Amino acid sequence: MQVPGQLRLITRGTADDHRGLDLHIGTQCLVTAASSVAIIAAIVLIAFL
Repeated sequence: MQVPGQLRLITRGTADDHRGLDLHIGTQCLVTAASSVAIIAAIVLIAFL
């Protein structure tokens, strides 16, 4: 999760071409975080049931 943030900082100051890549990396980071939370929630739910 740390690497995408660092990449975003590096690409922010460069040409407009990198904005699409920046957005893609940010979206992937959010999707990864969301799926991780969903998996953890499912495990916790199963454990309590």
